[in-house]
This record gives sequence, structure tokens and C-alpha cells, in this order.
Amino acid sequence: MVLFLQTNDINKQTILKLLPIIFFSLFFFDFLFAQNPAQKPFIFGNNNTNIPTKPNNFDEYLVQLALTNSPELEGTRYDIEARNAEIGIAKKEWMRNLSGGLNFNDVSFPYFLKYNLGWDTYFGKTIDTNRFSRIATYPLWNINLGLNLFDLRSRKNKIQFAENRKKISMTEETFKRQKIRAEVLKRYQEFLETYEILKIRLQALDAAEANKTQISSLFSVNKAKFEDYNTANKTYFEALESKSRSESDIKLKRIALEEMIGVKWESVEKIKESYDVLKK
Repeated sequence: MVLFLQTNDINKQTILKLLPIIFFSLFFFDFLFAQNPAQKPFIFGNNNTNIPTKPNNFDEYLVQLALTNSPELEGTRYDIEARNAEIGIAKKEWMRNLSGGLNFNDVSFPYFLKYNLGWDTYFGKTIDTNRFSRIATYPLWNINLGLNLFDLRSRKNKIQFAENRKKISMTEETFKRQKIRAEVLKRYQEFLETYEILKIRLQALDAAEANKTQISSLFSVNKAKFEDYNTANKTYFEALESKSRSESDIKLKRIALEEMIGVKWESVEKIKESYDVLKK
């Protein structure tokens, strides 16, 4: 808001006395229309295993944990807050070019104070009645206001534009939530599958080791061919290598899952055990 004080011959001392009133008016206007304080930002914490509500199964717990600890969703939340701020700005944009002028006449205004209110002085200055002969063509005061009509007419469109940008951000948040949910469940199933594969490969290793031991014993007394001995050893080492790959896959799948849920697997392993007990 712009406030103009127009006078003909008010002295500097009077102007200085009016300045505090003007500044106070501007401060009060800004305070009255100030935006609401920003909400407390979302805090992303490491190893945060707490979620708002406890799901019925462990799979859903991992999903909720990933949604809570996701930096990507945290950025989306900040974006939505920014969109809310844009809506507030759009609603008040029309005030940017609002202007006003206030003119106190230095002749007729003292006349009004003297003969209507009975004042002999104002702002520490004695009212001079000899100057009242000039009041015929002067009003006591005049006020003017200015407003940009484009800002006023386009206000609705600006608000709609800001609201649509917020809707886009909220749609993106929903999409990211669905994507995170699917990715968490996928990685968790792959993580569990690596354990099942390891079990099978351990059984294959045990069988290959038993066969290798038996063929080696027979080969040592010339009761087995070299080809059988060589094949048994080859099968055993292939099973051993397969076991090593399975153990490496478990670590890689665990890291991939930890990337989504935002915490170490060891932090949620005990929680999984509590869900397993409930199943029984």
C-alpha cells in the first residue's frame, strides 16, 4: 500500500510528527494481511522405524516405512507447501498495486478544528485565524485510491492457476506413492526369494559333496573311472560357486531393500519376528 501526504505549507516539524503515524499505519496493514506462518517442515531421520499406524502385516509395514523415510516424497511435500504459499500469494496479488492518497488542507483543516472542535492549537502549532479568508475554495481533506483493474480481473485466473499447480503436485505425490509401494514389495519378494534359492543350492552342494566323497573313495581303490571322479569334482565346485553367488545376491537384494525403506535391515528384523509370531 502506498500512502501520499500532500500539503501546501506544512512545516518540517509537522511532517516529522506525522511520520510515526504513517509508518504505524503501514506496519499495521502488513501485519493484518501477513501470510500464515509456515507449517513445521517434515524431518527426515536416519534409522527411523516409527510409522503413524501399525499395519496388519509385515509387507505393508515395509511399504509404510518406505513412504515415511522417502526423500523423494519429502521433496514432494515441500513442493505442495510451496503451492499452498503460491495460492495465498495469488489471493493477495491485487494488493500489490493498491495505492492511496490523503491530503489535509493546511487552511481549512485548522478552521475545522477551531470552530467545530474548539482547538486553539494542533501538532503544537497555534491556529492562525487570519488565514481563514482563503478557505472558500479548499476542502478539509481529499482522499484518492488507485487499483490496477487487470490485477483485479485476473485474480480469479491466477488463483485457479496456482490451485491447478497444487493439484499437479498432489497427483505426482500419489504416483510416487504407488511407485514406491510396488518397488518395495518387489524388492522384498526378491530378497526373500534369494534365501529360498540359497536353501536349494545348499542342498545341491551337500549332495555334490557327498557324491564327490564317495567317488573319491572309489577312485582311490581303482573302483571308479577318472571321468566319474573328474565329473564329481566339477559338480561339487560348481555347486560351491553357486552357493557363493546366492550369498552375494542376498547382500545385494538387502542393500536394494534398505535403499527403499531408509533403514538397515537389522533395524526391522526384530519387527518381522513379532509379525511372524502373530501369524502362528
